[in-house]
Amino acid sequence: MSDQSAFSRKTLENATMPPSRGILEELNLPPQAIKFIRANRQNFIIAGVCVVVAASGWSLYNKYVERREQKGASALTLALKEQDAEARAAALARVTDDFGRTSSAIWARYELAHAAYAEGRFDEALKEYETVLGALSGSNPMRPLVLQSLALAQESSGAVDKALVTYGELAAVNGFKGMGLAAVGRLQEAAGNTAKAVEAYESYLNEPQNPAEAERRAMVEERLAILKSAPAQ
Repeated sequence: MSDQSAFSRKTLENATMPPSRGILEELNLPPQAIKFIRANRQNFIIAGVCVVVAASGWSLYNKYVERREQKGASALTLALKEQDAEARAAALARVTDDFGRTSSAIWARYELAHAAYAEGRFDEALKEYETVLGALSGSNPMRPLVLQSLALAQESSGAVDKALVTYGELAAVNGFKGMGLAAVGRLQEAAGNTAKAVEAYESYLNEPQNPAEAERRAMVEERLAILKSAPAQ
């Protein structure tokens, strides 16, 4: 009887225990959702592993890029310290070769373009400036500097029409409109296009005054007065 009684108590305990609930039930998910998740448990595990692997890979890639930028900056610093022109050019070229499209490699190519321009190798300078410009985003603070350098190289090589376009692009950059307009006016005046030169100079003078451009503004005012006082041809 005692066994029977014990069995009866066990049966009663089992009968009164609430059914076990998994974590999905605890989350109060709809039954259909729970059924779908359990049916695709293997796929969810694989997807989770893939996400973890991708996140780890991205983190490692960012660290690699950061280390590469640091090494490139160090190499650029050493290259710029070279006093001998040939050694400096060779060191800068190594930076462009070894560190690809890093900011250090872009700046190294910009320095190589400057060197070519200074030595009168305008075609080479143009090629380097154009390569640098193509590697920069529209918002990169280095872009107006490259545009100005490119325009000067175009002028020096006799490509005045291209220089006018480049100076026009420079004038479209916030903070460099005056510089671009003054250059356009100067080139148009040199080409004998008086009306276009006057238009560019007047546009420049209509811009808000910048104390840092006092000398350029005085020059533009003088050139504009001369052009307006000249007899019509």
